[in-house]
Order: sequence, then structure tokens, then C-alpha cells
Amino acid sequence: MKKAKKLFTLALSIILTFGCVSISTASTNTAEISINDKAVFIAEYADGRFDPERTMTKIEAVVLLFQIIADEDSIVNDDLPTSFDDVPSDAWYTPYVGFFEKKGLLYKVADEGGLRPNDVITRGEFVQLIYNIEKKCVTGFDYADFTKLVYNVSAIYENTSKIEEFSDVDYDNTYDLAIYHAVANGYVGGYPDGSFGPERAITRAEAVTIVNRMTGRQPTGNGTSLYTDISGHWAEAQIKAASGEYGKEYVMSSEAKSTVDGTPVVEFVRNITGVKKPTAMAETISTYVIKAALDALNAPDATGDDKTEISALIETLRSTRSKHEPATVVGDPADLSSYIYMFKNGRYGRDVVIETGKADTTPVEIVLFNDTHFNLINDDDKAENNPAI
Repeated sequence: MKKAKKLFTLALSIILTFGCVSISTASTNTAEISINDKAVFIAEYADGRFDPERTMTKIEAVVLLFQIIADEDSIVNDDLPTSFDDVPSDAWYTPYVGFFEKKGLLYKVADEGGLRPNDVITRGEFVQLIYNIEKKCVTGFDYADFTKLVYNVSAIYENTSKIEEFSDVDYDNTYDLAIYHAVANGYVGGYPDGSFGPERAITRAEAVTIVNRMTGRQPTGNGTSLYTDISGHWAEAQIKAASGEYGKEYVMSSEAKSTVDGTPVVEFVRNITGVKKPTAMAETISTYVIKAALDALNAPDATGDDKTEISALIETLRSTRSKHEPATVVGDPADLSSYIYMFKNGRYGRDVVIETGKADTTPVEIVLFNDTHFNLINDDDKAENNPAI
């Protein structure tokens, strides 16, 4: 197996967590963040332009994302100072920065040198903000989240699946986990040349498209545009959806149960998992989607028909998986300080190895896909300096 494939799978494995659950109201006075998935989060310039290809500053990105996780009352009524020396206390945007700082949402976007609020925000920094928000979200996963995931993945799969790994995202890249999280959830893909462009300034059109996918909006293309300069632009429908009304300019992708081109959800999943000799990116994305399907089986909102379709899909995949028998690899089962064992639960149901390299340590979960294996490292492993990581 190619080194790139192993490396990419390793990096993405660490962040195999689904996007947060969106709910209809935004709470700002608790430790968690909630997303208002129907909020209008963009506005035009005074002359009626949207200027889709213009870049964004960090503060513009913060204010944009604020619209989907809070409301203006939360910054009017709260004392929200900021510790950044380069954010003036009397600036119009200071309360927004204070809100994000208080919630811990500026991780890796600001540093000891400050926020640099008027600097252009890069693609890497923008998806880092998305990642920070989703880590603070209300947790949970239901069938609607699965259908939203498949819809989003279908939007980026054709181009992104051709890539082994991004040519410009090394594994010491500051934003690597955020980038792979965004890709795995279908929020954003790479460029045709195989790059992601983490240091490339994000455009307003790109930012709007990412946030629409994050909030689960499926643009309809209908409605009258508020803007004078988006007709014929590739993101015209996305921009309308960001500023429009539910049921007019957009519907929720979780309700459609189909992909961007109308392919039924389960059929699309079957197609991408049946690809022969997939790239590392394609294989990892399809595995991620199948993991979501397994979780969706137990979702409270999954209907009997939904469960039947997914169960049939999983059984088909299990029947075509590579053949190997579960076996004890090392050690005595009575001695968990040295014992390594594995069992199989289907190719995409995950082959799992629990390994303890030292007594009195929490076992490390290792997932094998084909001949690749890697650790899923959690905070407990890091805290105890587990020798297996």
C-alpha cells in the first residue's frame, strides 16, 4: 500500500467525528454552542453588491459565523472584553471577538501575537473556525444528520475522490485536523490540481458555500436575488440560500434523502464503497460515510424502511470484504498488559484491535482497513503517555 494512503488514513482517523447537531435556536449562555441552521448570515454592501470573489478579513469571518451561533442580544447584554492587544476596546467588532474568545472559538486562529482582525483569513483558518464551533456543539447523531452528510459528500466527491492526499497539507500543518474534518463532512473539497490551499485567502463565495453545507442547506436556485453582482456566478444559488428563506431559496438537505444530482442516499453510498482501487481520499471518505450509516441504524428518527435499506447495504459490504479470521496476535488473554487481540465486524463495520502495551493503562483502539493500521488517539492516551501512541 502506498505511503500516502497510510499517512492520509492515519491523519483522518484521528478526527472521525461527525459535524454537530443543528437545532432551531442558538444558546449563548452555556458552555456548549448551538447552531441556528435557518439564520440569515450574510448581507450586501451599501450599493447592493455581494462581491463574491472578494476575500474576507478575520473579523468579517467571525461576524459571519456569529450569526449562526448567537444573536445580537447576547453581545449587548454580556460583558465581553477581549485580551487581544490588537483589538481596540472601543472597536465596533470587539464584542464579537470577545464572544468568540470567551467560548474558546479562536483556537489556532489567534495566538500570543494577537488576532490581527483586519488580516485576510485563509481557507485553513476558516475551516479551523468551523472545527472549533463544531467541537463545542450539542452532540448526537440521527438519520437526518446521515442524509445531510451524504448530500454534502456528494457535492465534493467527484473531484476530491481523485486525490490521494492534498499536496500542500503536511501532517504538521497547523490546520490539518480541521481541514480533514471539513473534507470528511463534505463542507469543502480540494482544487483540481490536488491542493487544498490552506494558506490561500478564502473568498466570500467559498465561505458562504461552506457554511451552507455546515448548516445543512440545499439551495433551490429559486427566489429573487438581493444582490446586483451574482447573476451567473458559480455560487449564485449558494448566496441566495445564505440570505434567503427556508422553503424558498433553500430546503434542508437532511429532508431530501438524496444527493446533489438526485441519487438516493443508499444508492450513492453503495456506489462509492464499490469503487475498485480507490484513492486514499476516496477510501477514507467512503469508510467515514459507512461509519455514519452504522450509527444511523440506531438513530431515533430512522424509519423502518431506512433501517432496512441500511442493513441491506451493510450486509452486502460485509459479504464482499476481504477474508481473514480473527486471531490472538500476541500474549496471554489473562494478561491484558501484553495481550493483543482482534475481532472482525465487517470490512466497514471495522476491524478492531485493542492493544495495551503497559499494565494499568487504558487500551488503545486500533482500526485496520485492508493492510493499514493506526491508532485512534484520545485524550486519555495522551494524558497517560500510553506507549502505543
